[in-house]
Amino acid sequence: MFKLPSDKPSRLHTIDAIRGIAAVCVMLFHNLEQAGLTVEHDSSLFENAWTAVDLFFVISGYVLPYSYGRYFSAGMSMSRYLAVRLVRLYPCAALSVMLAGLWDFILSNVSGAHPVDRAFLVGIVQNVVLIPDVWHTDKTSIFKSNPPLWSVFSR
Repeated sequence: MFKLPSDKPSRLHTIDAIRGIAAVCVMLFHNLEQAGLTVEHDSSLFENAWTAVDLFFVISGYVLPYSYGRYFSAGMSMSRYLAVRLVRLYPCAALSVMLAGLWDFILSNVSGAHPVDRAFLVGIVQNVVLIPDVWHTDKTSIFKSNPPLWSVFSR
């Protein structure tokens, strides 16, 4: 039976801060865009916020081995690692889908832009269980209720 090592690696506070800033920039970019509050790309504060996703992935490529390397050295299997990651990421991902679905529902009632129909509800359920819509017809995202979820899904 695999037993987690008791020693923890030290926190990487500077890297955590950079990842946090990158995540907030991406979140604001998407939320402002969805709310229609963005302006022309030449003057938008978050016009290049999409590059923060790349930064976030590069930093994660360093942090994940730093954090989990000792577990693999102690005998952790890949299936155990995947289970640990799922338990860590899934609750937040599912909550974000539900909140994004609620936000879409509110926006659809205010503006009438997005109809709340069977496809909308199926999309919410599909996204909550992290099943991408690879047959989507609108070509905007494989996760309709929370498009940025693709990054969590791909990690």
